Amino acid sequence: MPDTLKIEFSGPKITADKFARGVSAFFNFVDEIGKRITGKPKAVRWIISVQPSSVILLAKPTDTEPQLIAVLFEDIENGIDMLNNKDVRPKHFSDTALSKLKDLASIITDKEPEIDKINVWTNGKRNIVSNKIVRHVESVLGVGVETIGSIEGKLQTISDRKGLKFFVWDVLTDEAIECYIDEELFEEAMKAFRKRVYVTGVIKHRKDGKPTSIKVEKIKVFPSRDELPSAEDVRGILKG
Repeated sequence: MPDTLKIEFSGPKITADKFARGVSAFFNFVDEIGKRITGKPKAVRWIISVQPSSVILLAKPTDTEPQLIAVLFEDIENGIDMLNNKDVRPKHFSDTALSKLKDLASIITDKEPEIDKINVWTNGKRNIVSNKIVRHVESVLGVGVETIGSIEGKLQTISDRKGLKFFVWDVLTDEAIECYIDEELFEEAMKAFRKRVYVTGVIKHRKDGKPTSIKVEKIKVFPSRDELPSAEDVRGILKG
């Protein structure tokens, strides 16, 4: 079928947990590639169907330019093939896209795999997602050095899974930076949810210098627009 994206899971005992994890990682990965191509989040709206007698999802785009789908599929094909063979960043593969593809590939690396094979099909072409991708993505995202510094962005996605953390979307790179916090900063982080913040601490950088995470020591919340002084307020201050 033209313009059809398909993901296929095979294994001896495919659990609901592994299936949901794989589907979530896959579509987050695809959405991130689309965002990098167009500059818009959720650039493609997918209509999902299930192929009979198998664990196969079909995703067909709707209300989307055919040229965008062609570029998206080409990037997916080339990127998966490249990361199966070497540790090189493919075109349009942001850190988020790499992490989501790694999440998908890691499902088949568990000690007792319930899913032992994952194929991604683009217009009938099979792209094998192998466990080699995990190692190659880790190499591409490899941490280089640690520095003390600050990151500015919007605080989102607070989580206590595998340690307290939240994500800040860096205003310079539009990348999500993992921010790890101690318990005493939790309430402060909750109050800053969805606000623009300035976090300071020990930053881990990739080999190319981009930050990947920060152990937060201080959170500063920027005032919202309605809290900033107006032009009239400024004039009054200057007159004073």
